Amino acid sequence: MQDGVHNIHDKFVRESFSDPGRAIAFLERFLPDEMLKNLNLSSLKVLQESYLNEALKEHFSDLVF
Repeated sequence: MQDGVHNIHDKFVRESFSDPGRAIAFLERFLPDEMLKNLNLSSLKVLQESYLNEALKEHFSDLVF
């Protein structure tokens, strides 16, 4: 049941953080200052979620920035 009730949390996170503005607001609020000072959050963008490995096997990831 890939898209059923069992994935409601995954769907919520994916929808919430697929907007870079929301992701930035979350990271600014919850990451430690020591980590934030090393990040350029204004360059944050959502990247491709599927990849091919060396054997051309497809892999899927969660959100990638």
